[in-house]
Amino acid sequence: MTTGEYEFTEQQNETFSKLSATVKRFALVFGAFGVALIMLGIVTFLTGAYEGGNARAGIIVAGLVCVVVAFLFFNPTESFYQITTTKGMDISNLVAALKDLNTAVNLLRISVAVIVLARLIGFIAARMG
Repeated sequence: MTTGEYEFTEQQNETFSKLSATVKRFALVFGAFGVALIMLGIVTFLTGAYEGGNARAGIIVAGLVCVVVAFLFFNPTESFYQITTTKGMDISNLVAALKDLNTAVNLLRISVAVIVLARLIGFIAARMG
């Protein structure tokens, strides 16, 4: 059954394919960074480094946030890829990809703001106390 949706050209499909690969690479790197932070946090607990404050737990939490954000960035890659491989569903796949990408970007933005704010509060509290 044909939905009457717009079908992207081969050149446009190539652009979506490249975008999908770029977003996937970003997610992989961001996820690897998160795993590295989690491992660093565990090492700091085991070695007793960063005894003052909650730095050890903060490192692990930041790592977990990075891993969650990375997983969210994987979601739109499949829809972008499907644009290039399906017929008659390009607009539906594009809208799905954009919704997933919007969710991932919003969570990333909120996460960065919360981490920066928490570090700022910690810095101010350390200077006052």
